[in-house]
Amino acid sequence: MHAHWIPTSKLDDAQHRWLEGFLANQPWYRFYYSCAMDDLRGDLDNRAFVIGRHGQGLLMLMAFQGIDVVSIVGEVETDELAAVAASHKPGEVHCDPGQMDAIVAALGTRAEASDGFLYMERRGGSAGDGEGATRLGLADVPRVLRFYREHYPETTLSPWMLQDWPFAGVVEDGELVACAGTVVMDAERTAAHLGHFATHPGHRGRGLAQRCGRELIAAHAERGVEHLMLGVAEANRAAVRVYQHLGFGVVLHRHLVRVGPGTPI
Repeated sequence: MHAHWIPTSKLDDAQHRWLEGFLANQPWYRFYYSCAMDDLRGDLDNRAFVIGRHGQGLLMLMAFQGIDVVSIVGEVETDELAAVAASHKPGEVHCDPGQMDAIVAALGTRAEASDGFLYMERRGGSAGDGEGATRLGLADVPRVLRFYREHYPETTLSPWMLQDWPFAGVVEDGELVACAGTVVMDAERTAAHLGHFATHPGHRGRGLAQRCGRELIAAHAERGVEHLMLGVAEANRAAVRVYQHLGFGVVLHRHLVRVGPGTPI
């Protein structure tokens, strides 16, 4: 039987102390934990954890609308890795190469594909003018959701992300043709995880993703947020080049396993 997920609201004091200590030298995942606490203070209990019994690693889960994303940090036992199969929702698992076989075995036929995955970050202010990109907010939720639903239905997007987090897009003839946004941001507004970079298939090759990225970075810089992060499939060389042009560099190389929907194990 696999280990059980503990929602952020159910973590006890000892577990919080362990997480703070274990993640002290893991800035990427310390950021995720900090955001989990920020969300909980706002009555959003959308994260969960499995702490390895030997104290050498953990699993972190973030629940989006219709999808779960799991990150494995450090070393955990095989039965603990099996917790990735506990949900019926589709999703992603981010892991080290040595954990792949156990994860695929736990998921069975739900393991759809695996890719190399790059974690990238940039520090500093603006990356230049967005050249026609515009900032998006709550009033734009319907067309943002429609854009991803029609062109990129696998995107992990929830409407609440646009409530207080920067998004940018290019609108032509009243239609959204490119977009980029913010996936996670801490309450102190010191760091943010970007994502949702997408361009309408009929408008590729025009540099629209870079325009959205520059406008998005500028929006964060105006708020004082200068530490920005994002993740991208290693095989998506076009996207990697866009992010490099925007000033991002690779800081971590992992693997991503895509998970199909199914019956929880």
